[in-house]
Amino acid sequence: VIIVGLLLLNLFPALSWVFWLGIAMFAMVFLFSVVTLPVEFNASSRALAWLQSSGSLDNFNFNIFNNKTIEELKELKVNRVTLSPELDKENLIKLSASSKLPTEIMVYGRLPIMNTGYCLLGSSNRCYPTCNMDCRKDAEFYLKDRINMDFRIVPDNIQTITTIYNSRITSINYKDINPDYVRISILEENIEQINEVINKVKKDEIFQGKEYTKGNLNREV
Repeated sequence: VIIVGLLLLNLFPALSWVFWLGIAMFAMVFLFSVVTLPVEFNASSRALAWLQSSGSLDNFNFNIFNNKTIEELKELKVNRVTLSPELDKENLIKLSASSKLPTEIMVYGRLPIMNTGYCLLGSSNRCYPTCNMDCRKDAEFYLKDRINMDFRIVPDNIQTITTIYNSRITSINYKDINPDYVRISILEENIEQINEVINKVKKDEIFQGKEYTKGNLNREV
């Protein structure tokens, strides 16, 4: 670049200020690189130390099924694990009892069953290439399957990722499983419903009805 600049300087002497402006800008970039260089040194080790001190949690989408996975995560300085919601009650009990890390299970919530890098609303509403951001409005959107079950979809118009949630809300008892922590996942509930969920979870009570499920709790995995 500098050689080209010198050639142009010889051809167009009146534009010498452009050449010196380019030199000054290169110098500023170099100076910035030198000043910020210490930040780059040992960045991975410092990030790992920060995770270890601040605490990190592996989410349920890691599908943690066994102690081997937990041991590997412990080596990576993970502080807590959320056990896979696909486990049945027997395996949840065993894993909670034998885990070398504190365990957590999801006792209430609508579980995501799929992520797709595709905007379902954009396709159905034919809003490409101009997006009306329907996904940011208060309206809720669902997919209906062949047996008329509604699956909530939550689009993200920033990354064009759509999350599809289970048609039924998971609600399970946890006292027999004896995890260190329990989690509730809120998606569309209002304040009154959230308070009701918290009160039921504290009492280890579950919600009953056709819109709720115990998931894989009583199924063999």
